[in-house]
Amino acid sequence: MIAYLNIFFATCFLTLLVAPLLIMYLKKFQIEQYIREDGPTTHLNKQGVPTIGGLIFLIPILILTLYIVDINKNIMFVLYLTFGFALIGFLDDVIKIKFQRSLGLNVREKLTLQTLVSIIIYKLSHETLNTSIQIPTTSYSVNFESFYFIFFVFFTITTVNATNVTDGLDGLLAGIVLTALIPFAVISYTLNHMQVFLFIVISIGAILGFLLFNLNPAKVFMGDTGSHSLGGLLVGLAFITKTELLFVLISGVLFIEVLSVVIQLTSLKIRKKRVFKMAPLHHTFELMGWHETRVVKLFWLINLTLSCLSIILFI
Repeated sequence: MIAYLNIFFATCFLTLLVAPLLIMYLKKFQIEQYIREDGPTTHLNKQGVPTIGGLIFLIPILILTLYIVDINKNIMFVLYLTFGFALIGFLDDVIKIKFQRSLGLNVREKLTLQTLVSIIIYKLSHETLNTSIQIPTTSYSVNFESFYFIFFVFFTITTVNATNVTDGLDGLLAGIVLTALIPFAVISYTLNHMQVFLFIVISIGAILGFLLFNLNPAKVFMGDTGSHSLGGLLVGLAFITKTELLFVLISGVLFIEVLSVVIQLTSLKIRKKRVFKMAPLHHTFELMGWHETRVVKLFWLINLTLSCLSIILFI
């Protein structure tokens, strides 16, 4: 276990070296965040903060994984998802920066690319995947067989968009992902998936290092490069640990956030009325007068509680 702690601290150290250098580079070339005009007015002072900061944790994760981890099919699967979706997010960020706007790819373009990447990764890794879905707290499983492909694509796109919409407050998404990685670490260690466990240790160290620069007031934003990659990372871990259904608890806040967006859009289309003051849900709390850091702490606490519950159910 001491060896894993050493790797964790080494990852944190590498991330802390990468972060200032990358932030300096982003500032030099004015790779900055453009704020939505229809968002909370308190966010307007975030204009000009460097973005595409997801590279701060992606670089250490890639370097140390290739250097330390014994690369097997499971690890390659997670890397495909993490960096495959990071590329979509990077493209989205580049469009925002080039045209100096808060929106990059439109919904149709983004969904098309997400679907395409999901299909490609499934085709590359389908022999690695077990098409059975484990029922939590039981010894039973359901074999989806040919329908597993559809489930995989839907599950992947939903999760990636959930991480994307959740990334709206300083430190919010990074903190939630860290709480979600705790049960994945426990589960992979229990299942004796030691290379997966090692990968998670590296990921926690890198994301924690990034979080130190992303806390309010953020010195850098992860951008869609970061939020998309974290969605892919979580999806990969859910599939290789066979916790697809338990994942709803492990990353509960992510699904609450994306559900709030779906409910809001549906209500506006059908009833022409809002259910929430603003979606995703974290903005509603802001408009109720909550300070940003208070909302972040609440959502972290909720997801940590759900993550601990998922560990209990798994055991």
